[in-house]
Amino acid sequence: MDARAQLEAASLEIHRLRAIEKSFQKLQDEKLNAIDRFKPAFDSDLIGRLEEINNKMMKTLVVFLSKANNDFDIIRISKRMEKHLWISPHLSVDKPFNFNDRDLRKCLLKSMIWRFLQNHLFRSPFLCFGGEAGNVAGTLHSVIYHNAYSYPDSAKWRSFTAERLIDSEDEHDDEEVQRRLFINFQLILHEFGYKIDDAGLQDKTRPLFQKAIQLAKLFAKQRAMYEFFDHRGRKWWTEEANSAYCRNQEDEDDLEGEGDIAFVVVPALLRRGTAMGEDLKQAVFLTKALVHLVE
Repeated sequence: MDARAQLEAASLEIHRLRAIEKSFQKLQDEKLNAIDRFKPAFDSDLIGRLEEINNKMMKTLVVFLSKANNDFDIIRISKRMEKHLWISPHLSVDKPFNFNDRDLRKCLLKSMIWRFLQNHLFRSPFLCFGGEAGNVAGTLHSVIYHNAYSYPDSAKWRSFTAERLIDSEDEHDDEEVQRRLFINFQLILHEFGYKIDDAGLQDKTRPLFQKAIQLAKLFAKQRAMYEFFDHRGRKWWTEEANSAYCRNQEDEDDLEGEGDIAFVVVPALLRRGTAMGEDLKQAVFLTKALVHLVE
């Protein structure tokens, strides 16, 4: 090949590489623009969705379970329920919870259900996604951002990935998550001694699980980190039962009681970071925890 032909071939190769570079840059720009078009949800909207779950779907399931016609061994069910509650480390468990007390039973069931949702749905941002893509995203997130608060770019990665998963998923993915939740929830009820037919239980759990999955996905695609407060620290339990962190009456207009905290009925919701995912180590309480006092 003569010098002129070599020059022409080199020129063509340069043009080809520049075209590839231009295409790659376009893809990068599109990705960045997609991220820049991010619009955060309002805290009030998220709180409203949480209240809807608590006041409607959760209430329906709790009433259903509290009325279930079962003969419970109070000592046995109390011992088995302890590990499924946010229970105070300062509480003496020598005296079992009176599961035959209908009001107390409702509080215990609601606490158990919220702890279940935390462990199986809200604990990690990608537990709410079914399919192989959701599993891969969850694994990558835990490996790349083991401590997400310490990585400023973790918020964008999580938000962008959740958006792509939402855009690409189908109804079978949600059904997979609901099926997983139902199987695990059913196992807990069997452990307590409940005997409920599958159809009846599915009818009552499905609306709750559907709404909870939707809320978890909404949390996942935000840049701020929304999570339920981890109540395992011993220091938290020494707070006043009607402090800035918790309340002991479901109706906020009711007079607060006084006493020591026995267990958390509904966990507090926190937002870590700003709406755009900055300052992830800074936490703000958006709601108070609902607690039950020692009787």
